[in-house]
Amino acid sequence: MSKQNSIIPLSGKLRDMVGYYRRNKKGKKEWWWRRAPQNVQQTAPTKRAATDFGTASRCSRLVRHALRPWLRYYGYHFDHNRLNKAFINIIKADTDHNTGFKVLTHHNMQSLRGFNFNSDKTIHEFLTSPPLITSGQDNTTTILLPGIHLSNTKTNKGITHVTVKAIALPFDHRQDAITPVASETITIKRKDIHQAITLTLPASKEQTIILLEIQCGYEINNTIEISANKQTAAMDVIAVLPAVKPKKIRRIFRNKTPQLYIIPPCCQPVKNHQLSQTTSLYPLKE
Repeated sequence: MSKQNSIIPLSGKLRDMVGYYRRNKKGKKEWWWRRAPQNVQQTAPTKRAATDFGTASRCSRLVRHALRPWLRYYGYHFDHNRLNKAFINIIKADTDHNTGFKVLTHHNMQSLRGFNFNSDKTIHEFLTSPPLITSGQDNTTTILLPGIHLSNTKTNKGITHVTVKAIALPFDHRQDAITPVASETITIKRKDIHQAITLTLPASKEQTIILLEIQCGYEINNTIEISANKQTAAMDVIAVLPAVKPKKIRRIFRNKTPQLYIIPPCCQPVKNHQLSQTTSLYPLKE
């Protein structure tokens, strides 16, 4: 592996070399060379392991594409490899299926709780206590936040407002796309930072990933501008709700007549044995 020093960097395969880039700690691209393998031999176990890895990568891509409007605020601070590794661990935790046929079960999906999309900041650094999630009878999911703690440090200098939002992600790995649902954005002033907040999301019939996003901003000309500092924003997975099973509909019949379980006997014609023995319908001729 060697670094490219040319003016025009190259990406892709060139003879027996492959050009690619990766970002450094400052977020800038660095172009590198590596030698391509001459031949790749895959055995049957390797192919099955590659199938499970493909399933995890596909699930990670579904989540990233669904959260693209919110991840653009974090830019290069979000590492895709961390999300891929999280789904790979979920796939590996499935012990009920053989390699190559593993799936994402709801029990193993609970390991996503606490996953932070901003590796430098978590929502627990803003909240005074963990959020409380309840399911209402009107097919809604309520998230109660007792309060937010915003420390008065240099990184938060100039912050005047805090915005809070909840995102529901109905997750189904069999689909090609996921449509997220966001709650209303609540904006509170810094002096009222310890007030309780209630967020409402519509309930979904599928397995749902609940995320909470907290961002800090400052007021300019009566408008709230979100801060670009990565130390003032966080978005974490707070819960993975199971799929709602459909209720059994009990059929109500209007006819209240009780069902008849007694089968009436079959009426058979009675034979006149005396008539057949003594008399005849047609008299004999003499």
